[in-house]
Amino acid sequence: DTKFTLVEVFNNSSWKDNRNGSVDDWLGMLKAGRKVFATGSSDSHGIVGSPVGYPRTCIQLGTDDPRQLTPNLVRDQLAAGHATISGGIYVTAKLGTAGPGDTTTGAGSPQQVDVTIQAPTWIDVTGIDVVVDGTTVDTIPVMPGDADPQNPAIRWQGQIPVSVRASGGFVIIAAYGDAPLEPVHPGHIPFGVTNPIFVVP
Repeated sequence: DTKFTLVEVFNNSSWKDNRNGSVDDWLGMLKAGRKVFATGSSDSHGIVGSPVGYPRTCIQLGTDDPRQLTPNLVRDQLAAGHATISGGIYVTAKLGTAGPGDTTTGAGSPQQVDVTIQAPTWIDVTGIDVVVDGTTVDTIPVMPGDADPQNPAIRWQGQIPVSVRASGGFVIIAAYGDAPLEPVHPGHIPFGVTNPIFVVP
């Protein structure tokens, strides 16, 4: 099928669990030039074994008022890749004004991604993976002292240097922890990941 644009990359599982599985498949499609965007679902069939909400797809809709939502708005924003996946960690990334699903210029030249990692203080956040053109090019440790003292839910904030291949490529930012999400989701590891930001010459 050459027409689908969404794929469930995360199904009751994390970035680390899937890095060498469904994540690699997704990255392979992106490297082949397909604009295929990731979703994440809890796929719950029983409250004991797989509780709802891990992970979830967070869609950028331009409003916090549910009364403003329409089926077409949700459909169109999701189809455009304007979404991130959250398993307890929320990742925001921008290349200039371009966010997940968007396209910007500057392929082959060094650029800076503005990244913010947010999570409740009880959730473990230990690292950030920087994925460029399908390869993890950097892993940044997240330390307790990196949290914003004025807003401790902001666990890390800064700029990350990236450079996609000169012919064009993409950037994905993922964050994760090591300790499970006890007591909310026992045994599940926290993570968050953006959809790709595309960079063209």
